[in-house]
Amino acid sequence: MAALNLKSLAAYLGKTEASAALASTVVDAADAAADAGPLVVFYTNCQGRGLAYWLSKSPEFKRSYPRVRFIAVHDLVDRRAEDFTPAQKALLGACALVVYQPIGAKHGRFATTESGAWALLPQKAKRVGFAYLYDECCFPLYMTRGAVCARGAAAVRAAVARRARAHDETFVEAARAVRASLKRGTADSDLFELRARTADSLANLRRREAPLDVRVADVVEAGGRPASPLFLTQNHPATALLVACADRVLRVLGFSALPRGAYEDAGPNEAGIPGRVFPPCVFDRPHRIVGAAPAPVPEFYLELFDRVVREMCAGD
Repeated sequence: MAALNLKSLAAYLGKTEASAALASTVVDAADAAADAGPLVVFYTNCQGRGLAYWLSKSPEFKRSYPRVRFIAVHDLVDRRAEDFTPAQKALLGACALVVYQPIGAKHGRFATTESGAWALLPQKAKRVGFAYLYDECCFPLYMTRGAVCARGAAAVRAAVARRARAHDETFVEAARAVRASLKRGTADSDLFELRARTADSLANLRRREAPLDVRVADVVEAGGRPASPLFLTQNHPATALLVACADRVLRVLGFSALPRGAYEDAGPNEAGIPGRVFPPCVFDRPHRIVGAAPAPVPEFYLELFDRVVREMCAGD
């Protein structure tokens, strides 16, 4: 199924109508049928949908907030919308709880500030915030999808350059040798500088979540298990991390943690967050899965390595 987002909906509806449709999207049919009782609004990107899925497994949360709605605020920000739709304003004005990811003051009325979106909330509405979750080490080899990704490409260049200097090889010869070691699974375990980049990622997460109610940097630092990774891609948290977030939201609200039976047999993407799931790789496994053994890099990453090398050669 195609991802339900503003871009796909706008192909069929106008932008205003598409945004309103997203604002009214619910978790499941049971929520759609609930037209009474306290309302929770998730003011987030797709990570909030994953969090909502797991919060819906809490009987206390479900009873306390039978109505669940979403405002895809990152879509509004990305397309530089002028204002909330009437439907979105109505949701914010009626909610008993808003679960949000911070939006900076520079985004005006969409900002999670008293002069921004919070001006629309009822006086007694509760707010629970969690940070945008990403792990740089899960996305090491793209050239141009933002500064984080560009650092991965720069690390590839540095790795090839080190090989060329050490063996008096041309760039192409060194790139071929590095690729061969990747394919065999014998390359330097920190070839792409993932330890330093992971440390930066964690420090950034700690800084961003310090003023918030939900903090999971310690969970990210501890790592996952081979059958239960923390991330599916650099910004798609897996079940284990979403459950950790959900338990912290429940704690803030004074509710019990999720029953273990709700998630112990769940798949890594049980919540169905949209987006491609990257295959596990020896170069990010040690940083997101504890105790993973070395292994050859999947073809997926070899293709990304080739792309980076081709673009580097074209630019030299």
